[in-house]
Amino acid sequence: MDKQGSGSKLGRNDPCPCGSGRKYKACCLTAQSAVPGIQAAAIPALMQGAFAHHQRGRLDEAASLYGSVLRRDPRHADALYLLGVLLAQQGRLPEALGHFARRLSVGDSAEAKLGFANCMKQMAFTQDGAEIRRLATRALSEAWISPRELVDPALGLVLLDDEIRGCFERAVAAWPRRLSRQALFGTAGLAALAGDGLLRSLLQSSPMQSIAMERFLTQARHALLELVTDAGADGLDDEALLAFCCALARQCFLNEYVCDATDGEIAAAEALRGRLEALLSSESSFPGPWLAMAAAYFPLEGLACAERLLALDCGQAIAALVDQQVREPRRERALRAQIPALTAIGAGVSSQVQAQYEENPYPRWTRAPAILAPLSIDEFLQRVAPARFRPLGKQAGMDVLIAGCGTGFQSICSAQLYSGSRLLAVDLSLASLGYARRKTEEIGLTNIDYAQADITRLGAQERRFDLIESIGVLHHLEDPEAGWRTLLDLLRPGGVMLIALYSELARQDIVAARRYIAEQGYAPTAADIRRCRQDILALEGSDWTAELLQRW
Repeated sequence: MDKQGSGSKLGRNDPCPCGSGRKYKACCLTAQSAVPGIQAAAIPALMQGAFAHHQRGRLDEAASLYGSVLRRDPRHADALYLLGVLLAQQGRLPEALGHFARRLSVGDSAEAKLGFANCMKQMAFTQDGAEIRRLATRALSEAWISPRELVDPALGLVLLDDEIRGCFERAVAAWPRRLSRQALFGTAGLAALAGDGLLRSLLQSSPMQSIAMERFLTQARHALLELVTDAGADGLDDEALLAFCCALARQCFLNEYVCDATDGEIAAAEALRGRLEALLSSESSFPGPWLAMAAAYFPLEGLACAERLLALDCGQAIAALVDQQVREPRRERALRAQIPALTAIGAGVSSQVQAQYEENPYPRWTRAPAILAPLSIDEFLQRVAPARFRPLGKQAGMDVLIAGCGTGFQSICSAQLYSGSRLLAVDLSLASLGYARRKTEEIGLTNIDYAQADITRLGAQERRFDLIESIGVLHHLEDPEAGWRTLLDLLRPGGVMLIALYSELARQDIVAARRYIAEQGYAPTAADIRRCRQDILALEGSDWTAELLQRW
């Protein structure tokens, strides 16, 4: 019986895994105690043996040989990376994360970044560390994977700071009562918050999905508005404070200003906006935190004389905020005018859905992760489809339709995933298409065409597609089956459709929430949407809200 194949430890008298034909004790095992030059010479053989074990699933043997390599060369890039992969396969995530971090200390590696982020997204951190924080910050800001997947573990890392955790706990315990800045931040809390680069990156990268975090941010916004309106201009020159206020404002823009606000807060924020507009109209200067805190309540694009913000000589934090809330929306509006209309928009449900997304393009996202290795459609289907299928046989040059592309995250990911593909991405909403086109332009992709279209009216189009993706769209149509048949007519013979639909059975909590909203008679206004959310959160104990809040 093959001892190595049985999963037992590699013995001294077993054949050496390097393939030399000699016994292990007379080959690579002996090299472990050899002089440095011989040790280095043994590394390729050890790596070959380790990789062979790894491929065959003999993880303990592979780990032993990777370890032998790293004892000879602690910065061996491939051994660090592959041992990280192996440890992740064994579920030893903290150790795997550490090896990916060590690999990245040797030099940048797209594979190691992906390994680090995929470990991080599964972890609940119990220990802090400067290097892990630094890499977590990069993982968010550079989108090693989708930032949404890293929100919870990153927040866990942030809350390992005693001062920040204290602010967080005080905010949640006092809810819904608003705390003064002294009661919320204490003596050192604001400095800790303002100085935490990971927290800033978290706020800037993705909408928060934690109720407790939302309550903390609501309290922090209230306290910071109080601070900047009470302080004189000379007391607001702290760069870290400005950066934190700007990050908070960018988070509020990403989450559509959904956080609760008291009447007093709104009045104070409107007064601050009025002061800013007066100063902008007279081309006078103002403290940066004034602009940031106004932007935490209202988009800067709505300010009178907002165009003057584009010419500000300011630091990086304000510049990024102005980009998000003024320059980018203007670019989106300019791009809308260039987007062709393939069909008219039908009356009824289609026009209602269009109106909703024209007002609120959804989702607002910051960065899409890069795809490491593009695939053919056949390779993709082999990975995701458990059933047998007839291969398309196209390695490149595939025509893809994204039916209902929204703000472009799906179309951009698909354009990078499918090797040599040509995409047509359509949506009802010009606002969403403008957002998608801007994001595509920023990334530099040239293989996506965007167009406005009603799926139910696409039947007259002559173009045909090898792949049609429609994710979370068809169930919104007045007649979903008719829409599906229209798409089917656009598919080439032997083509593939990827369809995702909402499940009425799996979404009973959402059905109950919609019924509750209708019964309460909320108006479709920003103020009533915020009020509705707080009312639902107050029902935390009911059956349907418990399930609903898991999605929040």
